Amino acid sequence: IFSARRKTSGRGRLPTRPAGTGAMTLIGIPVEKGVGKACTSPAKGENFDDPEEVTTPFRVRHGTGSSLDGALASDLSSEERAPDTRPVSSRTIAWRLRYVFVLAWLTTLQYGSLGPSLMYLSQSFFAGSGADCEAHPSSDICKKGAVDLAFWSGISRGASHSVAWLLALSMGSWSDTLGRRPIFRAKASASIVPIVMLALHVCFGVSLWLYLVAGPIYEAFDINGVFLAFMSDVIQEPHARAQAFGVLIIGWVGGALL
Repeated sequence: IFSARRKTSGRGRLPTRPAGTGAMTLIGIPVEKGVGKACTSPAKGENFDDPEEVTTPFRVRHGTGSSLDGALASDLSSEERAPDTRPVSSRTIAWRLRYVFVLAWLTTLQYGSLGPSLMYLSQSFFAGSGADCEAHPSSDICKKGAVDLAFWSGISRGASHSVAWLLALSMGSWSDTLGRRPIFRAKASASIVPIVMLALHVCFGVSLWLYLVAGPIYEAFDINGVFLAFMSDVIQEPHARAQAFGVLIIGWVGGALL
């Protein structure tokens, strides 16, 4: 339902309805008076009885060739009813995911370089002062430290994951308002805190408890929902998303190997 102002003077005026007829022509498209007159009201200063200026509600006739909505439907039908199923190259997908690739490679470098020694550091801390579980992993004191470490890891990871699944469900919605990249940047920035705590323990003898507490808090900041939303944003072709996950895994593994 449209509303058109008809005037008898002025540039760009709409064609007027011939006297005594029930139809008018709008840019070559026949239209007729519609049933929506009761839903509209004249603007201030207008009079429906004034032939010089009137707001005329009308609707487009439904028919073949002369219908405006039919023309619009024919223009949009190819896009709305026939989704694009053309194949997307792996190079194109990799370029769209370049931001995620950089984040994944930095995360792999950050934790891959510390992973082999992290278990021994934690085990030696629980074993007691002076213990070196990397040099003597089979000693009795290191075995006791391994038991205490496993107990703490079970408690901390259970608490962390209990919070993480809640954040994973809500972060995707929050990112619709805040944006995807700010969430990724916040996650990357938060990952520095556990590393700094671990460096303070190794270099300056600060208690490892700072790292053992900061690590689970960081892991509770789950952004898997944001990641899935980001994938849907950059890979808009539904048929290419499985391929995109494959490209992402290959790139992640390749970055880890490098």
